[in-house]
Amino acid sequence: MKLYIILSQNVQQNFSQIWKDTNRTGNSTFGIKIAADLKIIFAGDRSSETISKKITANIPNVELVPGKTLIFFDEIQKCADARTALKFMAQDSRFDVIASGSLLGLAYGSIYENFVACALKQKGYDLHYYKPDDNSELEFIIEKNVEIEPFEVKEGNTATVSLDRFIEKFKPTEAYKIAGSNVGQSSEMLTISHYMVMFI
Repeated sequence: MKLYIILSQNVQQNFSQIWKDTNRTGNSTFGIKIAADLKIIFAGDRSSETISKKITANIPNVELVPGKTLIFFDEIQKCADARTALKFMAQDSRFDVIASGSLLGLAYGSIYENFVACALKQKGYDLHYYKPDDNSELEFIIEKNVEIEPFEVKEGNTATVSLDRFIEKFKPTEAYKIAGSNVGQSSEMLTISHYMVMFI
């Protein structure tokens, strides 16, 4: 059975089965539209494990089967938290994940975030996400040499309010601003270009 979860606000009720089909192998394929009130699935911890549990807890009769489930987030631009969770779900090889959105346009920031995520994963780091409130978030936190190292990824050379708050609160030995800018350092924060992540 393939499960297609379609995130969209264009639905008249909380959730509805929008189609059921049988493919050539005889497996049932279900589609579910998720309304705005189920955006709670993406609130708080956005690890793949937590999102998977919230999907099954909030959508009746849904079972996510590793290797047999495709989660399709449609109109993902309507849920910023889902866009953030997407990179962590994509790294989890248990489920296939696809996202689309008619109003997304081309957002280079998310492209850079995905590039950095891939580079860090190839170096063997486990990626963690940090969002203590609605005004602050760090794309990645890794553990390196028994130390926590935060990363804020920027398209250009813009301010790092979230990273600055994290440094002030937790005093990490190293912190990274990954941006389209020259290399630089100020106190604990090292600014490097996107391509230099491979050297971390």
